[in-house]
Amino acid sequence: MEVKNSKGLAKTGGVRILMYGSSSASKTYQAIHTGKTIVISSEKADLTLNEYDVDILHITSLSELKSAYKFVEKNVDKYDTVFIDSLTDIGEQIVTELKDSGNYTASDTFKMWADFTDLMVKISKSFRDLQGINVVLIALEESVKNGFDEKIMPQIPAKKAQKKLISLYDIVIRLCVNENGDREFICHSNVESEARDRSGNLERIEPCVFSKKQNINAGLGKIITKALKGDDWSSSK
Repeated sequence: MEVKNSKGLAKTGGVRILMYGSSSASKTYQAIHTGKTIVISSEKADLTLNEYDVDILHITSLSELKSAYKFVEKNVDKYDTVFIDSLTDIGEQIVTELKDSGNYTASDTFKMWADFTDLMVKISKSFRDLQGINVVLIALEESVKNGFDEKIMPQIPAKKAQKKLISLYDIVIRLCVNENGDREFICHSNVESEARDRSGNLERIEPCVFSKKQNINAGLGKIITKALKGDDWSSSK
């Protein structure tokens, strides 16, 4: 067994972020501010990032997602950050593949959703545990009712999976547009939004500094820098 000292582990291991927001919040665009980045995309990230130096792996199935994970695992020394875009779409893909597998009857609905949760957690943990790289999972947002309360949360099929995945990540932030039309990150939970900052370095609301140039001091890059207490995490990879 290897004994590690906790000091500096985030800098060497990277930070883990679950970022969610509406379809118009420019979540994918944040990849231009996270150093040398590879995007695992189940959507059309290339349409957003076609003017920038960002590597993209397109996936259309769980087997391709597994292959993409293995590629990143072998190449963490080449990248500062891996983006998974999006967790919502991957969840829907899992549901489709489970339903089409022929392993479940009409009476096996509970078992199918339990298997879905296990698989989503396994995938999320696999990426979370990558070392030497920042990990950013993206999800759409949805409004979830709990009794008389209602809160905006990452959109993930199955509420049990939703709660477990939120608990796995050090930083859970919502990217949204405020009443003045400016983008901002909600970094601490409030009556409206679910959020978390285990680094303890982020304000309740952080501005999403806009830049059309690749810049680690803008957008999500600034969040990573603050989470790492100002360390210069971006490399010349």
